[in-house]
Amino acid sequence: MCGRYEISPFVKEKKIKNDLLTIKIKNSGESFPGDNVPVIALNRNLEVDYFYMKWGYSLNKKLIFNCRSEEIKNKQLFKEDYFKHRCLIKASSYYEWDKNKIKYSIYADEDLYLAGIYRFYNGNFEFSILTKDPISDIAFIHERMPVIFKENQINDWLNLNNDPDDMIKESIKNLKYKSI
Repeated sequence: MCGRYEISPFVKEKKIKNDLLTIKIKNSGESFPGDNVPVIALNRNLEVDYFYMKWGYSLNKKLIFNCRSEEIKNKQLFKEDYFKHRCLIKASSYYEWDKNKIKYSIYADEDLYLAGIYRFYNGNFEFSILTKDPISDIAFIHERMPVIFKENQINDWLNLNNDPDDMIKESIKNLKYKSI
């Protein structure tokens, strides 16, 4: 599971305003479910761009901020977005807690690109991070981890002609960790 991550700054601060409200945006620091954060996705011209989206799909007053990649095609909430609305969340690390409630920072030698899906719902863009079984090096920390790509895989994940199941098999396999 991925319940928090450290935003890797890559965009200038910007405020988004629609007719009804001003959205509070977070461009740096530790991100929590419900935050509006920068997300990488394709724009209308099918070019890689960034957008601000709320972390978590709204469902019955709850936020569904992670989805299991192995089950995604069987979940009505996520199925269509898996094939039509993929995104990436740039992070310098993500955080996880072990069974003893010790917090770990999990990272690599380069920025992480967490795989996600998004939707437009009730006037807002929302995203959820895909998870998978952890790599062996960090399995002692938690039973799940985000699907993570390298920078050179951005276009491949966002390309809707690519099979997302095949892409997940190519996700990052080397991570480091430290307790904090």
